[in-house]
Amino acid sequence: MPNYLKWLEERFIEPEGYFEAVHLLLKEHAILLAGAPGSGRTSTGQMMLHRLRNITGPIRQLSFVSADLDDQDLEPLSRDRVLIDVSGISSELFPSILMRLESVRSKVAQQQGFLVAVVSDENQAFLEGDLARLVVHIGRPAGTEVLLKHLNKDGVPATLAQVSRPDFPGIPMRSISRIARLVHIARAQGSGGIKEWISRAFEAYAGDAQGVVEKVADLAAMDRALLLAAAMLSGARADAVYEAGEALHETMHLPPDDRPLLGRPGLSVRLGELKVASINKHGRVMFDTLGFDAAVRSHFWADHHGLRDKLREWVARLVESPALTASERDAVIVRFAEQVLNLGRYDDLLRLCAGWTAAGSSPQRWPDAVRALQLALEDSRCSGLIRHRIITWAQEPNLPFERGQVLVEVCSDVLARIDALSALVRLRHLARQDDPRTSSAAREALARMMGEGPWFARQLLTRVVRRLESLHPPRNADYQLFLWLTAPDRDYPLVSASDMRPLLVEGWRALMDRANQELWERAIHRWFSAVADGVVAEETLGILLDASAESAPSLTKLYVAAMRCRRDIESGLVLDLVTRFCQKIDALQGL
Repeated sequence: MPNYLKWLEERFIEPEGYFEAVHLLLKEHAILLAGAPGSGRTSTGQMMLHRLRNITGPIRQLSFVSADLDDQDLEPLSRDRVLIDVSGISSELFPSILMRLESVRSKVAQQQGFLVAVVSDENQAFLEGDLARLVVHIGRPAGTEVLLKHLNKDGVPATLAQVSRPDFPGIPMRSISRIARLVHIARAQGSGGIKEWISRAFEAYAGDAQGVVEKVADLAAMDRALLLAAAMLSGARADAVYEAGEALHETMHLPPDDRPLLGRPGLSVRLGELKVASINKHGRVMFDTLGFDAAVRSHFWADHHGLRDKLREWVARLVESPALTASERDAVIVRFAEQVLNLGRYDDLLRLCAGWTAAGSSPQRWPDAVRALQLALEDSRCSGLIRHRIITWAQEPNLPFERGQVLVEVCSDVLARIDALSALVRLRHLARQDDPRTSSAAREALARMMGEGPWFARQLLTRVVRRLESLHPPRNADYQLFLWLTAPDRDYPLVSASDMRPLLVEGWRALMDRANQELWERAIHRWFSAVADGVVAEETLGILLDASAESAPSLTKLYVAAMRCRRDIESGLVLDLVTRFCQKIDALQGL
């Protein structure tokens, strides 16, 4: 997220209503951004929160998918920044989320945090009271100015006159970066000037759907398979396109070509007959018209409903093929994700990820699963659903080690950039897994997050302690996670943070009351050793005394644990330390 926000700020143009919205946000700590679809409401909300001064902690982006929000159990810390996009919720469902939205607004305001909620114009009629007075309508920035800023920042010199076009007003803000990328491609493909590159980019963006329909209608099944293979691997080596075409032929159970191999036309001839693509001098298959490959992919997925399951099988087969390079596999995954996400077929992506991370799956497929989940998480249309699936997997009692490794990487490297707390919650579940390989990897990821600041440590400790105190009996993994998190010899020992002390006392109170003494007694030894070695101050032992002060059984257990520590550790410093500690226990017991 930080890198993206820096990238966005360099290209951002404040829309009409922006400064009014900032003023209201600073005054009320919450606003509801309304505007027409494609006006850049989400990016505007991100920039408003990003530009707030003297604010620590990441920007949290929440989804109002039911299970996702319940799981995060939002309790903002002081001056938390929260972005919620509810603009995609239908008018039928919008009234049902108003209580949640008001609850989040109230909690953020109580903690002096800042909330930006993105709403649609059509749902403003449902807003009442405090929510209604917090609405600010933003306009749409001039698309020409936004594109010009994109191009100039990316090293393409241009003027406002050169990028101006009559069809700009209807293009959503989120599409500007795609058009800028198409301008780069057009520039790299050959001659011409900026106006020609922009013209070709806009033609590619619009897509030649009718041209694809007419082209496909005249092709036999074998040639259609080659066309789709070339589109899926546009820019790849000719060998990869050939393999992809053969794989699609077999996946679709097309009739075999009975001609002898020497009697069949070569790939360059077959591509030439399609009249839309060819093999360039570098041995790569390129389409003649910019964007035609994308139009071909969209046609087959959108228009051929009965092929979609088979196309998913084909993509799985391509990704697993040793004939493809890493960059070619990545292109296949990105292009497949684009199609299924556009159609709302999110489960197609999840089914591939499940297969690539099943028990016994090859480690070579794990990066592919990470990439697929990344693409889904970064798509606002399904991010909440994907988060929910991830936490469902993370909570499975017999989670395959392979899937656990992938989920740890996705949470720490992808989800943490979108919503750090959402990542932390899922990593906590993974850290509770029985397989030590998964739990260790998750703990290492949590340690890295905690090293970024106290915000993460407090959020994690709060949730760990709450689990120890819950009505449902904690598992040993919950106790072990607490002991790991609060170990006094960590690089950033929480026991030395005064603001963490109340949580530490609560956790130790629950631990001594509910856990087997043998489990936590070993941790007591580490505490005494850390104090004796000068790692933490002797005052930190007061956490243990405060945790047991109101419970005679806990004081007795703590006394016994301390005396065993005195017996087991041959150190004069520890002996003196334990003696003073036991005297304090005696005083609490009135002895």
